[in-house]
Amino acid sequence: NKLYFMRDKDIEIVNKNGKYISKKISMAVVHNYIQHQSKSNKSQLNLLSEQDIKILQLISQGKSTKQIVQELHTSAKSIETNRRNIMEILQTHNIPELVKIAIANGLTPFDL
Repeated sequence: NKLYFMRDKDIEIVNKNGKYISKKISMAVVHNYIQHQSKSNKSQLNLLSEQDIKILQLISQGKSTKQIVQELHTSAKSIETNRRNIMEILQTHNIPELVKIAIANGLTPFDL
């Protein structure tokens, strides 16, 4: 059995809040959360069509709707509909969140 000693600062935190989580434990919790989110995003990516994936890649590269329309030879309304569907499937609320998912899943290079 190991003995663990708490620093005065840690004891003060426990006295004040009634709870204490060591740095090692909190880092493990954060790491597990990030891994879970990444797995969740990957499984959600499987729900996207090839067209959705291509649109997500173009969005994450900073392309405007007009540029995406020109590249994919489709309408702006179609691109906007796809974007809304992608955001709903991936449970995101804005473009920066989509870009983070695209980068995290290797759909676009990090150094654009």
